[in-house]
Amino acid sequence: MTTRTTDSVKPSALPEELLGVARTMSLLWSFRPRTAIFNLARLLGERRGDGRALTQEDVKSATRLLDERGALVGMPHRDGYYRLADDLRAPLYRELLETRRPEQLREALFQNDGYRPERGQHYYWPIHDRAATVGILRLALFSGVPAAEVKTMISAIGRSLDAGGILQEAVFEAFDGAIVERVVPELRWDLLFEAATTSCLAWRADLVPVCDWAIERFEAEGEAMPAHLRLALAECCIAGRLSMPPGCSPGSTPGPPTRCVRRCWPRPAVGRTRRRPSRRH
Repeated sequence: MTTRTTDSVKPSALPEELLGVARTMSLLWSFRPRTAIFNLARLLGERRGDGRALTQEDVKSATRLLDERGALVGMPHRDGYYRLADDLRAPLYRELLETRRPEQLREALFQNDGYRPERGQHYYWPIHDRAATVGILRLALFSGVPAAEVKTMISAIGRSLDAGGILQEAVFEAFDGAIVERVVPELRWDLLFEAATTSCLAWRADLVPVCDWAIERFEAEGEAMPAHLRLALAECCIAGRLSMPPGCSPGSTPGPPTRCVRRCWPRPAVGRTRRRPSRRH
């Protein structure tokens, strides 16, 4: 399989016999082998068009046809591992969240990858497969797992694997603001702050949509957005890392950075005044 990307294949263009495998691959999210795809498809109850259970040969045929349509991306330097192209995996993942019970999705994916949260949290992360960890963390974030449990997961992952890189792949790749809305605010703000501070330190094209979406959320939610996140977004605007919010177009008066900061900069609480430093004589 060759490594390729596409911007033309949409879920509506796929025949029914390919959709079950494609949905399964969207839930796995990262690069996985056919065995993982087949096992998860069975756990999800995906079936052929005639109602019969999927076989390994069905999965093999479906991945071949998806590849021929330019709908798969092969893992660099590792044959037999692939994921869906972004134009497919993002909308199909959202469809799963909207049409399946979150408990069903978690039970299937966690069982497929040997993750047993009912046995209690571990100091070290118990899953050694990086790609499996990406899929587990993504589903935990977007399916309503409590914030405290997710934070414990991230801490455990960080003791065994690259938590920052895994979080990047799980949340920010093929970014979809509609499902980020599902994340509890406490975690959602933390994720957006991570993207904003990373963008301030070094410009990242893949994080621009994330930060632009964060600014849109500020336009909608205003003071509900934490001060530290607004400060990070203001810094990114000043540094020219992001698109300017409405009203911050070039040529506006005052200039774009100033207006961006005025929009995002936390305002002092009403009734509070700043004390001027006393002069020593």
